[in-house]
Amino acid sequence: MIRPARVAVATPEAPTTGVTGTTTAVTAKSGQALAVTPEAAAALAVKNSLELGIDATDIRQAEAQVRKAFGLDDFQLTASATYGRRGPIASVSLGEGKSMSLGSADIATEQLQLVKPIYSGKRIERAQDLAVRSLELTKLSSDVTARALDLTAREVAYGVMRAVQLADVAQQQAVAVAAHLDLSKKLADGGVVAQFEVVQANTQLATAQGEVISARTNIENAKARLKRVLTLPQDTELEVTQGVTFEAPPGDVQTLVQQAVEQRPEVAASASGVRLAEANLQLAKSTSALSVSLAAGVTHTKASFGSEPTNWQVAVAAQKPILDGRERESAIQEARAQVDAAKLQLEKTKQEIGLAVTQAYLNLGDAQERLRVSKEGVVNAEEQTRIAKVRYEGGIALGVEVIDAETNLAAARAEVVNAEYNLEFAIAQLRSSVGLWGANEGGPSK
Repeated sequence: MIRPARVAVATPEAPTTGVTGTTTAVTAKSGQALAVTPEAAAALAVKNSLELGIDATDIRQAEAQVRKAFGLDDFQLTASATYGRRGPIASVSLGEGKSMSLGSADIATEQLQLVKPIYSGKRIERAQDLAVRSLELTKLSSDVTARALDLTAREVAYGVMRAVQLADVAQQQAVAVAAHLDLSKKLADGGVVAQFEVVQANTQLATAQGEVISARTNIENAKARLKRVLTLPQDTELEVTQGVTFEAPPGDVQTLVQQAVEQRPEVAASASGVRLAEANLQLAKSTSALSVSLAAGVTHTKASFGSEPTNWQVAVAAQKPILDGRERESAIQEARAQVDAAKLQLEKTKQEIGLAVTQAYLNLGDAQERLRVSKEGVVNAEEQTRIAKVRYEGGIALGVEVIDAETNLAAARAEVVNAEYNLEFAIAQLRSSVGLWGANEGGPSK
């Protein structure tokens, strides 16, 4: 595959960005611009992402639910206490004006209660499995977000580099028109061409300079978009440089589709969704199962005359729902529908990924061919420009022929720049579509 040379965007003093294996470093010294490659931009976008930050909180919540589920079959010890007063208190007369209260106005109760599930009809185990599956899906959903963000950051970074090179093409065009203006003035002074040629060249130079201004604005707009993707302040000085060059993954469409099904986080997430729905179905089936618990308690009470201050109890409690108003039946029916929906979603995801890989594969072939054709177009445009200049200097052609040739040459060079970066992104898109991104993208081509 042909790899055209790149024009460096960063200043010579700007820090470099290194990629070693799967670790991407982004550095910037005081007073210098932050320099990133497309790979570094992708890593930074993932690191700074607010969406992934939200996903991280969801993961922590899911982890808490797992801990809660695995605590369902643990010993549960509860302490409680009640203090107060009551009245009136009954009394008995002892004669001679004396009486004795049959109780105490003070109420004091302290209790320790210990409960341990013995048998739950697999309800606890299935609740634990459900929590684990939910955590798994939450983590995989975060990977889906990260992959999409990775590709977006690369695309926008390529857009900055494209804008810089298009600005360079516009500058070359302005320089060429300025040179044509100087030549027109000399030829007009020598009587070779009419003064109109000078006026026309002046007008074209103003147009070319306007294109340069527009191209420079496009660079700043592209950088602003990249800063947004990277979650950086808009006043950050940012430059983009060429990074690691990757080749397209080998294999035909069917091979790449199979690789994508095995590696894409979307497939893993959809498969996890099926397992989660199946775990929920199993839990729904166990809601009417017999449950047995061991309960023990110690109670100290001071509330009435003649009561024992301390007592204890140990018991085995069994519970089984008999009638639930078809709640279990409805829950099972709903859970089965969720399993069917999850399986259909998994198949839909595979189909969509197959289409995405096929389109990316075709886009890569189209980009390669367009780059080849555009390079041939530059060669032809350069020859046409050379001929037009010779004819103009010889006085056998009008200046508009030179201007048209220069314009066509600039357009041809811009087409090469666009084709070049379309190819870069087509490779990145195909690699991402088969699951080669971030930590999974592998080393550079040799």
